[in-house]
Amino acid sequence: MDWSRLKHDKLKKIDQKLLWHPFTQRQGLAEPPLIVRGRGVKLYDDQGHSYYDTISSWWTNLHGHGHPALVRAIKNQAKRLDHVNFSGFTHPAALELTAALTSHLPVALNRFFYSDDGSTAVEAALKMAFQYQFNRGFFKKTQFAYLEEGYHGDTLGAVGVSGVDDFHGVFRPLRLPSYRLPAPRAQALGNKTGNPVALTCPEEVWQTTEALLRRQADVTAAVIVEPLIQCVAGMQPYPADYLRRLGRLCRELGILVIYDEVATGFGRTGTFFALDQAGTVPDFLCLAKGLSGGVLPLALTITTAEVELAFEGPGKTFLHGHSFTANPIACASALASLRLFDSRFWRLGALERSAPVSQAFHDYLRGWQTRPELGDIRFLGHIGAVDLVNPETGKPWPATLRAGQRAYQLSLAKGLVLRPLGDTLYWFLPLCLTPRDLTNILKLSTEVLTETTQLLVREHRLLPKDGVLQDRILPVKPTPRDV
Repeated sequence: MDWSRLKHDKLKKIDQKLLWHPFTQRQGLAEPPLIVRGRGVKLYDDQGHSYYDTISSWWTNLHGHGHPALVRAIKNQAKRLDHVNFSGFTHPAALELTAALTSHLPVALNRFFYSDDGSTAVEAALKMAFQYQFNRGFFKKTQFAYLEEGYHGDTLGAVGVSGVDDFHGVFRPLRLPSYRLPAPRAQALGNKTGNPVALTCPEEVWQTTEALLRRQADVTAAVIVEPLIQCVAGMQPYPADYLRRLGRLCRELGILVIYDEVATGFGRTGTFFALDQAGTVPDFLCLAKGLSGGVLPLALTITTAEVELAFEGPGKTFLHGHSFTANPIACASALASLRLFDSRFWRLGALERSAPVSQAFHDYLRGWQTRPELGDIRFLGHIGAVDLVNPETGKPWPATLRAGQRAYQLSLAKGLVLRPLGDTLYWFLPLCLTPRDLTNILKLSTEVLTETTQLLVREHRLLPKDGVLQDRILPVKPTPRDV
């Protein structure tokens, strides 16, 4: 008798009966693969199937699953100290990690506040920005500005500064006082193909942005952005010029600037941080996901000495914290991850090793420019995205066809994870990817695109004139955009 098979079947029943997965409705939910092992860029399920983890397990994994340096660091730290209250104590792992990070940061960013994940890093930044203004006597500065289609997490503070209504529209009555700025990629850039980071910010977008911020300056505590690329918006890169102009204007108006690099940090955009390409220094920098190497929950809100100074004195303490703040095991993993970027420990650091693969990735995507089933094609560092369109019209597919989800299901069958953002397919590749891995991933991706398009074209021709698809044709019920 195969006892492992029986055990896995029992586990799957627990999943089906009891678990509530993120961004998912139980009704119509397909049985998810039971992942039992990860190694390098691949995940393995209980059936022995392997999957290229092309989205880095939700944008977290940097160096591959089961990297021996990270595993060793976690094991050694767990033997010494698993956890300690970081409010009343400190420990070597956090101190060494903090010191190591300073060499990758602008000098002004030198105050480190630890938490657990991207949402908590953003929450801390929002509360710090508000209290900084309050402590300095600017009591009217109670609002925040954020970018259209921006996304900063799912806790209520982060929801209040996120512009993706598919996720957060229902929570509008609970949101922070805030207002939207136009996305820098808005219509002025047109149907861009490639990487627009070096371009100038569209003037009409900037004029609208400047007018809004000047009009609201007296009530605005801070503005929050994802630097260089809006991820949940569909991996949309935008000009670094926007960030430079935003920084200058906000300094003039007394508005703080928060960079959310939860997804873009640690080499994803081709530099250690996205801010390195922007040539600007924000007042707050939020980090998570890849901070620990993508292995354990760990986050940071980094700010300046000037900001911290406003919290000195009676009644001005920042009364905020988390139970697992600066967990020693997670800090040890993060320190080991940072050392993989350091050429003093390795012949080539992670960024140097990954650069040729990133360039080959961009070249391959450029070669797709003439494919009629693809709309916009864009890329930055190890991130790339394409929009699925009807090759006969060049227009988006009807929502009822669920083009992105069809591609996702086909990708799993081919041993690939192409989890969509609506009808956008994207790659959020780990830095450990080899040229051979990249070739295999893009070959399989091409097959997915071709077969998905063929399927959609057939089913689109079966649509009734009202555009409503019958369940007998496609038994998948539309749900909000999936990440």
